[in-house]
Amino acid sequence: MTVNEIAIAAKTDSEYIKSLWLAVYRLITLWANKRIRAVNNPRYDAYDLIQAGYFALIRAVEQYPADSPYKFTTYLHYHCRSEFAAVQGIRSSKCEHYIYSLDKTLTGTDDFTIFDTLADGSATDDMIAVEDDIYNVQLHNALEKALDTLPERQRYVLNARFYGNKTFKEISEASSLTICKRT
Repeated sequence: MTVNEIAIAAKTDSEYIKSLWLAVYRLITLWANKRIRAVNNPRYDAYDLIQAGYFALIRAVEQYPADSPYKFTTYLHYHCRSEFAAVQGIRSSKCEHYIYSLDKTLTGTDDFTIFDTLADGSATDDMIAVEDDIYNVQLHNALEKALDTLPERQRYVLNARFYGNKTFKEISEASSLTICKRT
């Protein structure tokens, strides 16, 4: 089957999308690499554009007429260029990048700006610290309950060792216990 025939078949049977992708992958890769060289932006690499090329392929299949006198790759090229531009934030062939003020009001809102949508890193850190504190308190309470179930000697040794930071030697001297440390 030719690429055109596979594209027409893919319109009604999605199983053909994989075959079509394999058939045009090298072409999309070529276009992506060419675009990367033309628009020198280190934020994006060819893999970003190749992934966008897959979505362009899907859209080209949807819009490709079965009786078209043009090759499918013509439709695909148009959609790839559009997807590549969208990924790179370019809105015209002059390679003008989208630039928005963070104070711009979002559509459909009266006073909600782009800045309002950005995550506050310090607030996130504070939230994580609070969650860690709560977890530590809960863990401490659970350990206290577990220690309360032990005989007094075992409870004393564990408290002295882990809460008192005492060595086994110090514990045995203070309590007249013989503690065998396993190796």
